[in-house]
Amino acid sequence: MPILMQYKDVPGESKIKGFEKYIEVTSFEFGLGRRITSGVNSVREGSVVNMSEIVVKKSTDGTTIKLFEQACFGKLNNDVKFSFVRTGAGDPQEFMGIYLKNTGVSGLAFKAAGGSGVDSRPGETLHLNFGEIEVKYNPIGDDLTGSPSSTTWKLSSMTK
Repeated sequence: MPILMQYKDVPGESKIKGFEKYIEVTSFEFGLGRRITSGVNSVREGSVVNMSEIVVKKSTDGTTIKLFEQACFGKLNNDVKFSFVRTGAGDPQEFMGIYLKNTGVSGLAFKAAGGSGVDSRPGETLHLNFGEIEVKYNPIGDDLTGSPSSTTWKLSSMTK
């Protein structure tokens, strides 16, 4: 299952049909939570959601310099798209997408271990801060049935 990232004005090296020029990502992490309070004889209440930044890992490639520049002085107005892709019979298809607006690189770290392995390129960890998120799910099972669904969240107004 490839994970692919499309970052505005940063062309990637993916050759996957339909996802050419996307950036190949090896790891994706995102979480959210809200505090739930409950006391004796009281009604449970939830606080406003707290969303983490998105953290992705990738190998050093032709996008490294542009993403480094984004981390140093990039604006916080970029559109970023993550596609979780099902491959196999037929054309590759996105079964889950995460679309970000007002996004910027808030952190970048390099990690490397020397050696002569097959792929000893340094790895990169990117932290992405965003202002709005849309999560889309397109059920693509073996029988290709199901109804797509999606939702959004705006951090500035804490609304859908």
